[in-house]
This record gives sequence, structure tokens and C-alpha cells, in this order.
Amino acid sequence: MSIQKNKICEPLENLKKAGVHYLTKWFTLNDKKKLEATKQELNLSDRKLQAIKRSELYAGFSSQFNDVFDSQIRVSGKDKKEIVTRLKLKHCNCETNRKILRLPNFICECLEASLKTLEQQMIMFHSLHIACFSELDPFKLESNHMWGLYGGSGLGVALQYKIGDISQFLINNNSFGCIPVEYSNKNNKREVNNRSEWLYSMCHDILCSTKKDSGYLDLLKVAVKKQTDFLSYKSEEWQFEKEWRLVGGAESLMDGINAILAEQLYTYGYYENGLQMMQNKSDEYRNNHTCLFDFAQPVSIVFGWKVDDSDVMHKNYYKELYEWAKNNNIKCSYLTTTLDYNKNCFIKR
Repeated sequence: MSIQKNKICEPLENLKKAGVHYLTKWFTLNDKKKLEATKQELNLSDRKLQAIKRSELYAGFSSQFNDVFDSQIRVSGKDKKEIVTRLKLKHCNCETNRKILRLPNFICECLEASLKTLEQQMIMFHSLHIACFSELDPFKLESNHMWGLYGGSGLGVALQYKIGDISQFLINNNSFGCIPVEYSNKNNKREVNNRSEWLYSMCHDILCSTKKDSGYLDLLKVAVKKQTDFLSYKSEEWQFEKEWRLVGGAESLMDGINAILAEQLYTYGYYENGLQMMQNKSDEYRNNHTCLFDFAQPVSIVFGWKVDDSDVMHKNYYKELYEWAKNNNIKCSYLTTTLDYNKNCFIKR
């Protein structure tokens, strides 16, 4: 394995050394216990089921998270202008800086035009694909809250994936990275808990890049990859999840936005026209992308203790999932409503 591939998989390999060999993803085929599911709900359930059977990974957008502020940059227009003003004071008051950074004069002269970098980064950032996993063992009682939040309080299932298989996915898909979530309510060296400071730092890094062989558009791509740091922090209130995230995959959107930039960057109409074009491109991407990526088969499926309480149609879905797993030599387990307190685990059928 090359040095670069080793680096990509290093966090997961360190987790294996610590004795954790699987990452788990909880979900439900039926989100609510109902006597009869609607046609729309059944279609969604069927899509989930077929995605598992095709060994596909669903990696959606942060706007779909249950914590609506997680991985979202929500700052006021006033804060945005303050960030840009700081950038102008630092970089645009010096003729030498303008020459070194190759900044068009209008970027330094026009506050609205300077906002383009900030707005463009936020648009692309909110369009990154994210898939969430946990290092918790679905058989252990410490995962009970995961069953409650994401496993439908026993109506759902937990899919276990070997860390080695996830590492292979990362090697084959270099647009994705895997990061452990760190939980903190304090400011840290990356300033990610202060959204305004982090935005200023991000735009500052773009302008101060020392890559002499890269053009401005290339620097934007570098900046997007650095944004994954922002996604690796959550408040301490969520630390019970022991979460890991696969992040990336929006390469086609980045290419589309960069094409818009190439046409709009050096025109005075950029802010009015280019920004709207980028937002439209992002909206189109998020509305039309299936958010499905070729992944790995789970090595184990753990069925919650309430799957038999599902409506008739969903019982058939779970039965189909079980039959598929059995035919593909995937281990299946069913939990019961009884617990083994001595071993701190759920009792299986």
C-alpha cells in the first residue's frame, strides 16, 4: 500500500489497533410504527432495501441531519461583511500583496465582489456528501440510545461493516475521506466552534496559498478539501454516539461551479450573476443526485427487537433483507426485549 493510501486509512487502522473492528450504521425501513404505510413510504423503504442489496452507500447532505445546525454554516449578512472587511484590510491595502496573490483590482475595491469567495465556499460546503457511522457495538447496552435515535426504538436494523472493507472503499474512491468526530464545546486551534472565525480562516487560507503552480480555481478545490476539518467537530452533548463520517463525493458539482467561475470571475457582474448560477447549480445537484455510491456488503445485520411489530408490507421487506443476507453468507441476528445485565448486552433469539 502506498504512503498516500496508508495516510487515508490511518484513522481507521488506529481504530482497529484499539480493538474496534466494525463500524455500524443504524436505520429503519419503516420510520414510524403504523397500521398501514403510505405508498410514498413504501417506495422509500423499497429504495433503502434495494440499495443495501446492491451494496450501495447512502451519503446525503448535512441539511438532512436531525441536528439542523450540525455541519451547517449559518451566519448573518453582517458577519459576512465583517469577515470580508478583515480580509480587505489584511490583503488589499498593499500593492505588493495584490501582485503576489494575483487579485483583480475590483476584488479589492468592491465589497460585494469580495463576498464571492465566502459565498461560493458556503454553497459547495453544504453540498458535500456525508455518511454517518458509529464505533459502538449494536449488541452492547451502551448502543441503546443509537437504537432509540436511528433504529426506530427497535423497529430498525444495524448494519456492521468491516473496517478493512471501508478502508478499501477509501482507496478506490479518493474523493472520500473518513474522519472520527471530536466532541468539544470549547474553541480549538481550528476555530471551528466559532463559525465566523472559521470562515475568515478559510478565506484567508485561500488567499495566502503558496502554491505557485496553481491558478485561483485550483486553490478553491484545495480549500474545499480542507473543509472536512469543520465536519469533524460536534458539541459534547452528542459524544455518546462515537461517530465516524465518510465525507466527499461532490466532484461533479465542484467541476460545474468551477466552470461557472471560469466564465464569471473576472467580470464586474460576477456577484449578481455568478453567485446565483452557483446556487442554482448546487440546488440542481442536491435535488437530482441519488446520494448513492458503490460501497461494501455488510458482514452482519442486527435486527431490532420490534421488527415483527411492523406492518405487513415492512415485515416482507425485512424478510427479503434476511433472505438476501442468508444467500450472501451475511450473518443475521435478532435482538429480544430482554437484557443480560451481567454481560451488559442484549439477549439474542
